[in-house]
Parts: sequence; structure tokens; C-alpha cells
Amino acid sequence: MRQGRLVETGTTDDIFAAPSDPYTKELLAAIPGRRRVTAAP
Repeated sequence: MRQGRLVETGTTDDIFAAPSDPYTKELLAAIPGRRRVTAAP
């Protein structure tokens, strides 16, 4: 959730493997030691 809005749904494994929302990608990129996920063109 971001600002009271649902931004991502799915299993934990799916979200960690292939986040679709830019905010989720930012959150996952902030985890120390985790590789950065980039958006598809």
C-alpha cells in the first residue's frame, strides 16, 4: 500500500521476483544487499 492505495498484489515470491509497481521496486531496491530491479522499457 502507498498512501492508502493498494499498489501491488500477488504472492510474496511473485512480488519479490517480478514487482510491477514502481513504488514496490523502490522498496525492494532499498533492501541492503539486494540486486536492483529495473523497469522494463
